Amino acid sequence: MGTTVSNLKFWEDIPSLFDRKEEGNTDSVYLSYNVFLGLTILGGYFALDHLYLRSPVTFLAKFIVNILCFGVWYWYDVLQAVWNSDVVKLYGLSVPALGPKGIGAGVLAKEKPSKMHWNFLIYSLCLLGGGMFGLDSFIVGDNRSGLIRLLCLISIIGAPIAMAWWAYNLFWFFTDTEYTINSNSDFFGRTAGSFTSRLLSFIPSFLVPIIESVLGPITASINTVNSTVKLATTAAEQIPKAVTVVKGLIDAGSKIGGITPLSSLATVEALQTTSNVERAKQAGGYVMELGSAALTSASLGGSDASDSLNALPYTLLGTVVLISVAGFVVTYYRAKKNVTTEYDDSPPEPGVLRKPHQEKPKRAT
Repeated sequence: MGTTVSNLKFWEDIPSLFDRKEEGNTDSVYLSYNVFLGLTILGGYFALDHLYLRSPVTFLAKFIVNILCFGVWYWYDVLQAVWNSDVVKLYGLSVPALGPKGIGAGVLAKEKPSKMHWNFLIYSLCLLGGGMFGLDSFIVGDNRSGLIRLLCLISIIGAPIAMAWWAYNLFWFFTDTEYTINSNSDFFGRTAGSFTSRLLSFIPSFLVPIIESVLGPITASINTVNSTVKLATTAAEQIPKAVTVVKGLIDAGSKIGGITPLSSLATVEALQTTSNVERAKQAGGYVMELGSAALTSASLGGSDASDSLNALPYTLLGTVVLISVAGFVVTYYRAKKNVTTEYDDSPPEPGVLRKPHQEKPKRAT
């Protein structure tokens, strides 16, 4: 029945020529169910609802059947649109006595229509009602062709040219609607890209599979070569990065080889000193900050400050040793002196005061 262009798949898929995929325009994918319902009830006898669904073949068939059979197809579509709306939105309209044909399948599924959902209906009415005047060319933006057709019609001599031009457009409109849409893809909202759009505008859709089957292998070979070149280019771009990484590893290895135990110890001590200073600043306030500053200046001020900090433990140890030795010497000295001079060095009894000049006891002979 030629209802392919009315389906959602046709408007979502991007026309491919020689396996070339390009981003298309989707401004005219979805239609309005309310508009469709109104056209079905008010203009369904003249099959305007099928023109809105972008199905010229069933439009022509429905128009003829309604004229000859007292509008039987009109009532059939009205019952579908009113009582079976959910099925129509998903699967499209069916045909009397032929069953489901998927006319407009999926294009009515959204509540909000696309921006250009009126364009096909407007073009169809201009072609059918004013095509002899070139109105269809004016509506799609081809003003030069429309002016030529209008001048040919006005002049008596060129009228056959205008009529033949109109018949030519009608022929492709009913027999190959896809070719008509691709020829004016910008107007219908199904742009396939500059290259494909221009090429499809001169090639009828039934010739496209033949051309693709002949030139398909050549295009596949070209795509393979392009992929190889792209892969090689990517690999070449990665080489400088790999060289940089290797150089960094070499530099790091040389630095690691130059580390000695003394340098490691100095690094650890510097880090510990810095961390201590930071903790002192955070915990001690202004006083601790001054102490931290003094500690920092002592640790970083040169060899004298470093030596004074290093001598502190030895000074303390020397003081303890000196006191111990001095005490031992004094005790030993007093013990020897008591023995030789017979001084009474014993502590006094409690409550008895020692005389200041007590006579020394005489040693028995």
